[in-house]
Formats: sequence, structure tokens, C-alpha cells
Amino acid sequence: MSRDFEASLTDISGRSSIGRAHVVDVDMNERFKRAAKRGLAFFGVAIVFLPVPLIHFVLPPIFLIVSIAAFVTTFRQTRIVPSIDGTCPACGAIVEFKNHRFDGHQKDVCPSCRQHLKIQFS
Repeated sequence: MSRDFEASLTDISGRSSIGRAHVVDVDMNERFKRAAKRGLAFFGVAIVFLPVPLIHFVLPPIFLIVSIAAFVTTFRQTRIVPSIDGTCPACGAIVEFKNHRFDGHQKDVCPSCRQHLKIQFS
């Protein structure tokens, strides 16, 4: 199920503008698929470093831990934000941001003026 939320875009000087965030609720099967992809990617990197001398003592265990952490954090995301549309409060350009988590505060950069923007969902 997808919904639209209001998003507030604020620059570092405190000016803000209102945008629209498209939010998708992810079901259990889709969450598992996304988490498995991320976890297996890091697991694959760990396997690649196994035959490399000396670093096979350090990198594979690190990537195994990272693969578990990536799986768990991705699986816990019940909502994702595929797109956020709005206007930059600094330069007034129309901006579109992709692939954010729905967890309150996010940061991104305006592609026109390179101003750092804080994104808040309401």
C-alpha cells in the first residue's frame, strides 16, 4: 500500500519549503527479499576475500558481521520512500530525491545549488 506524506525541506539557514513524499508500506515477503539481497551481497564479498593471504583473517569476519547487520536493518524497514518531490528552499529549483528510509529525519543535497537539506516527514 502506498501513500503520500507531506515533507518539509529545510536548508542550513532555516528556510523551508513543503514537498511530497511517496511512502510505500512493504509486506513481509518483500522485506525478506530486500534483506536477503543486501545480506547475501556482503556475504559474497566475505567469500571473495577468503583465498587472499593475510587479509582473510580480518575482512571475511567483518563482512560476515556486516551481512547480518545489513539483513536485520533492512528487514526491520516496514516503510520505504521511493521518491520525495519539492522545491529547494535555497535556490527554488524543483528537486526529486530517491530511496530514503521513513524514519523521521533525513538529509540530502540539492542537485542545483549543492545546498544541504534536512528532510522531515509529517
